[in-house]
Amino acid sequence: MLTEVIDEHFDLTYIYNKYNTMKITDNKSVDQIQNEFSALYPGLKIEFYNKSHGAYKASPKTELIDSDSKIGDIRTIHLEATVTFNPTMAVAEVEGILQDKYGLNVQILRRSKEIWLQTSATDDWTLEKQNLKGLHSIDPTLGLYSKP
Repeated sequence: MLTEVIDEHFDLTYIYNKYNTMKITDNKSVDQIQNEFSALYPGLKIEFYNKSHGAYKASPKTELIDSDSKIGDIRTIHLEATVTFNPTMAVAEVEGILQDKYGLNVQILRRSKEIWLQTSATDDWTLEKQNLKGLHSIDPTLGLYSKP
């Protein structure tokens, strides 16, 4: 069950129910994927790296891939598919799927006021929990949730 968000301008329940899928294709740019992911989870962003990382591990900035790069140029598995980013999925699960099935080395970051933090210490948190925490950091009336 999804947590209900109480905000007249931003209804996350609507976003989660209607728009939690994204098509991954070789001709998309990193920036396009980033924008689509952030539209699904505005308290989060996804970054792409040259090398993989383990669960609960950070990725070095020196391995960050430029946002103008094409997905086809940076991945090792060229499978075009629609990916579902279920809000109940753990961050580690999402990162693992993108690496194992699509050959993409990614790190999900959470907003913390004006900065973005790699979620390596909280890889077991769900996308929903991470997103709500990120939104709450910029506006305490956003991202209200009942789960601890």
